[in-house]
Parts: sequence; structure tokens; C-alpha cells
Amino acid sequence: MRMDSASMQFVLFGLIVAAISNMSGSCIWRRMVLLSASLVFLGLLSHSAAPLVPLVGFLLLGYLGLSMLERGWHQLALWSILAIIFTYIWLKKYTFLPDGIFLRFPYFTLGLSYIFFRVLHLLIEAGNRSGQRSIDFGAYLVYTLNFTTFISGPIQRYDLFAADQFAAQPIPLGSRVIGLQMERIVRGFFKVNVLGTVFHMIHERALEQLSQPLPTDDKLFFAFQLAVTYPFFIYVNFSGYIDIIMGIGRLMRIRLPENFERPFSAASFLEFWNRWHITLSNWLKMYVYNPLLLMLMRRISSVSLESYLGVFCFFVTFFLIGIWHGRTSEFAVYGIMLGGGAAANKLWQTFLTARLGRKRYKALATKP
Repeated sequence: MRMDSASMQFVLFGLIVAAISNMSGSCIWRRMVLLSASLVFLGLLSHSAAPLVPLVGFLLLGYLGLSMLERGWHQLALWSILAIIFTYIWLKKYTFLPDGIFLRFPYFTLGLSYIFFRVLHLLIEAGNRSGQRSIDFGAYLVYTLNFTTFISGPIQRYDLFAADQFAAQPIPLGSRVIGLQMERIVRGFFKVNVLGTVFHMIHERALEQLSQPLPTDDKLFFAFQLAVTYPFFIYVNFSGYIDIIMGIGRLMRIRLPENFERPFSAASFLEFWNRWHITLSNWLKMYVYNPLLLMLMRRISSVSLESYLGVFCFFVTFFLIGIWHGRTSEFAVYGIMLGGGAAANKLWQTFLTARLGRKRYKALATKP
């Protein structure tokens, strides 16, 4: 059974789950339906229990750390976070670790990257809050294994998820909302399975032509074609998936955060990344960029260096985005290029602001 996030089987599965979920307005019912559906979805992806053992271990380790922090053992906060980060790197088999320490049997890692962000979010927030209600194991599993966001996000904060999923009264779902969500699901399905197929065909043809003994002008044409079509191929696949799961989630009375906001209409490189994979950018801004910048500003009090500290933090944040996407040295290079591009853009922005003044730079930045 093909259960990737843009298949007809997945859409039907999501619609059936949404229909069952709406049979009762009870919070307990909706919670049981979502957890059961997520476990069934996981079973359909894995086909057997043995490959899921490391994933189960990862989830248990995360909940153990969360439980300790909620009991006031805040001195273990850093160790819990580091344990989860190392376990994630180990399970993903990042190539900078010694090969001998990895597990030798095939196991399931699909969705681990997004589970990692959710578990880490819970641990960080548990270390920061005091006197708040603990998260029980069932709620923890419903949040971390939510089948709608399992494969490719978006990354949702627990408090926003719980506000809808665990509310005594579910959010309204009228005929107009249902119609809009069905339209969004169809739009997403069209993006992935029609536009995505077209861009993929152009991409494959360009790759094939580049391997042929063609004149330089023809090779440049196909290289240009490849460079232009590939970003759109990624966009229609990713945003189409988001449209599908946003629609299904809303039919289940869960409001998922938007992940795209017309990124190709952005006026700058940095604005593009504020519009593309928005939940990832926001997560890293909250838990990497802001804390790192604050720490550096506390240690380096020079006002003149303040903006350059921001440049450095941009590099670190975007470098982490790069290496999160893959475990090999190629993704480290990608992270350096991405971080370098973001830092260079931020540096240029800082330079122009200093030279022109804030008002003149703002006016300039609004022009195409």
C-alpha cells in the first residue's frame, strides 16, 4: 500500500480518520482516534514491529527526560537535551561519528527529524517553565506521532496543538470550512501529482541531456533549465503536501501552522527564508538564533559590534538548517553555503543601513 503523504490512499485515509474523529465532540474520543490513526499509519509505513524499536527507544528517552524536568530536576535539563541530540545524530548515522558505534540492523527513521524537533521543544519548554501541568504519556504520543505532521511537518508548538486537540469543545466545523478544506486538499494533490510530475520530467530530461556530448550552448541551456525547474519541483511537492495535511488536520478540528507564504514573491534572500518552511525558521529563530544572540550580547557589550553578532548568528542558524537536511559531508558543505549566503545578505543589509540610514534603506528595500 502506497502511503506517502500525497497519494490517493493517504488522502482517503485522512478523510476517513477525520470522519471518525467527528463522530463525537469528546476530547477523549478525538484523542483516541488521532493516536490510533497515527499508530496504524506508522504500522503501514513500517510493515513490521522490529524496525520500530529504535524509534520507540528515542520516544521513551524523550519522555524520560521530560518527566524528570517536570518533577523539578532542572539541573538535568542540559543533559536531557544533549542526550536527545546525540541519540538523533546516532540513529541518523551522521558520518562524522565512528562507523563502529552504529546499529547494524535496518530500522525505521522516517519522520524522526520532525519527532526530534517536537521532543526537543518539549524538553526546552519543560526546563523553562515551573508550576505548569505535566504532559501525560498519551498526550506526548499524540503530539509526537501525529500522522498529519509525521513525514514532513509542519513543526507545531505543543501549546498550540493542545489548545485544539485537548479542548473540551472542538473548534467549529461548518459546511463552508469543509468546502474550503476539500478545495485545499484537491489543490495540494494537483500540485504534487500534476505540476510535480511535469517539473520532474523536465528535470530528468535536463539531467539526461547534460550527460550527452552536446555543444556548450546546449549544455548551458539545459543547466539553466535544471537550475530554474528544480526549486519549483521542490516547492510544488512540499507545499502541495502541506496543503493536503492542513486540509485533513482542519477537518479533524486541528489548526496546523502555515509553512509557506508565497516564497517566490520575496524581495530578498532573507525574506525568502521567512516565507519558506516557516515553522522550521521560527523554531530555529526561537531556540537557536535568539538565545545565541542574547548570550553573545551579554558577553560582548560593544554597541558597534551588535549588528555583526547578528550576522554570525545567522550563519550558525542557517548552517544548522543545512546539516539537518542530511548526514553526509555534502550537507555540511550545503550548510556552509547556506549559512554563508544568509550571513553575507545580513552583512550587506547592515552595511546599507549604516550608509543610508534606516528610513532610506527601508524605502530601498521595498523596490523590486
